[in-house]
Amino acid sequence: MAEEKKSFLEKLGEAISGKKEETTTTATKVDTAATEAAEAAKKAAEEKAEAEKKAAEAAKIQEELEKKREENIEKVAKDVIKGVYGNGEARKEALTEAGYDYHTIQTKVNELLNASKSIEDIAKEVIRGNWGNGEERKAALEKAGYDYHTVQAKVNELLK
Repeated sequence: MAEEKKSFLEKLGEAISGKKEETTTTATKVDTAATEAAEAAKKAAEEKAEAEKKAAEAAKIQEELEKKREENIEKVAKDVIKGVYGNGEARKEALTEAGYDYHTIQTKVNELLNASKSIEDIAKEVIRGNWGNGEERKAALEKAGYDYHTVQAKVNELLK
């Protein structure tokens, strides 16, 4: 019986030793997995930070491009006011051929010339005779950056 106890205890010791080895192996695997997960998380955080940095740089470049675009529109509008691009249809054709959007430039021209005057205000001035008559009126309105046809349509509407 003593031998059976000894044999039992040896077997129990071996079983405990085996479980100890299994536990150590499992713990090592868990540690390895945790280390790999931490490294992957660190790499993901670095990649995210890099992506955010690039997005911020792209936004800054986009903002600078938009500012330059606005400056260019304003410069062209000032040239229109000076008569560089002609009047009426000739202006429209010249701006379009130069690669500009006529309506964008014309809107800026109107904004620069009379930020506080609406088309209705200009039409009322036309009715009062401030802009002349016929071709003289058309030339004066276009030189000032207004679309003659838009203003004349408002004049006609107000006179109905």
